Amino acid sequence: MLINCVAEKTNAHSRAIISVVFSPDGTKIVSGSADGTIKVWDSGALRPQIALSWPKLTPVLACLADKLELLSEKTNAHSDYITSVAFSPDGAKIASGSYDRTIIVWESGAPEPSKSPLLGQN
Repeated sequence: MLINCVAEKTNAHSRAIISVVFSPDGTKIVSGSADGTIKVWDSGALRPQIALSWPKLTPVLACLADKLELLSEKTNAHSDYITSVAFSPDGAKIASGSYDRTIIVWESGAPEPSKSPLLGQN
């Protein structure tokens, strides 16, 4: 069985996207970029559809995903490139790390820091 799921968002950030991850339930995507921005996206609510491929009539699982829709964003989340983003196991929080040597934990609905940044050492 082949899986063919396609969703695309062009110009999602103004600079390179360095980290992307799905939420634990698969409904959201968070992206972190060299532009210092964190964005939370609706994953497109992938809806599986069974179809037959030609000419072998092999079942194909095709996912109908529309364009990724922006749910929220945090501009200037860090003072340097964001190198990693991750959802908490329950999907309620997002952690981000940066070349600015900080780790910040955010609320995933509307990215606001939930605590002071954790600072790195020199």
